[in-house]
Amino acid sequence: MNQVLNSEVLKRVLKEYAGRNQNIVFGYLFGSYATNSQTQMSDVDIAVYLRDNSFNEVLQINYELSKLLEKDVDLIVLNDVKNIYLLEAILKDGKVIKDNDLRFDFEIIKEHEILDFKENRKYIDAAA
Repeated sequence: MNQVLNSEVLKRVLKEYAGRNQNIVFGYLFGSYATNSQTQMSDVDIAVYLRDNSFNEVLQINYELSKLLEKDVDLIVLNDVKNIYLLEAILKDGKVIKDNDLRFDFEIIKEHEILDFKENRKYIDAAA
């Protein structure tokens, strides 16, 4: 269904879902719905850190969220993300939908990785 969801209602629904799902350790709503720039064609961008990030578990969560929201869901599993630019966007603009002490540790580690990457990138670009 190509409808524009209300961002506040969406955050509430996602918080309720994530709170019930014990596999989700912490998570974020990011992308257009997090920045209130969604359109009728926007999908819902969600990033989660999972206890069990097996293929079947990820498929199940993606299916449940798509069905619940009646929208396409782009589910990012933070356990495996290597894309520094994507991580930066999630941490910078993401809205927390489930929190846990582990989230703070994760953010500190990833922020350091982002800073290291940017610093190394300067040297690579200067040498090119």
